[in-house]
Amino acid sequence: LNTQWHIDELRGRRAYAGFHLAAKFVLTAWAVVIPGDEPSEDPAHIIWRFWLPESGLDRLDQFHDGKFSRWAKQGWLTITEGSVIDYDRVIDDIAEDARNYKIVAADCDEWSMWPIINRIGEALNLDIEEGELTAYRNTYDRMSPGMTDLMGTVKRGLLRHHGNPVARFCFDQCEVRHAPYDPNLVRPEKPEPGRDKARIDGGPAAGMAGN
Repeated sequence: LNTQWHIDELRGRRAYAGFHLAAKFVLTAWAVVIPGDEPSEDPAHIIWRFWLPESGLDRLDQFHDGKFSRWAKQGWLTITEGSVIDYDRVIDDIAEDARNYKIVAADCDEWSMWPIINRIGEALNLDIEEGELTAYRNTYDRMSPGMTDLMGTVKRGLLRHHGNPVARFCFDQCEVRHAPYDPNLVRPEKPEPGRDKARIDGGPAAGMAGN
């Protein structure tokens, strides 16, 4: 949710973004990380956007006591018409963030599909050929740097998530898995029990933004 405070106080700041796309029943997540001038001392801000096709709303509400409808009414979640996500609405919202913040790089998961990734690049005015916008599979080696930095920022008390309840829900559901061949490598995953109910999409988006 981009409140007027975010726009007024963070406008024009250098930022990095991550995008996690889902087509049916589940969340699509976009995270904009705005680091402090001195990362070891100044807080980093994360601004999230979440979208959900209306066909998936009842299902998630049943699992989670109507929370998703309440979050939509409060402005934390955008519900789009139909059974698949409204890509035009997603791109319009991302373009609005590009006008408010100086997004200099972005990562997308490869499931986002190249037509959408190309449209995101255009909205952000980022050059895919120059590596300003990248797409990759969320493997241990690719996710570890962003997740490790994010964890360090949280432990230092320097992360400002501005009370986003959807993001908090995602992180509460998320488990950190260590690579069996290297315990220093991590990635976010859904918990085994209740995988159909869990939504962690805001976590990978934040990890990609921090990569």
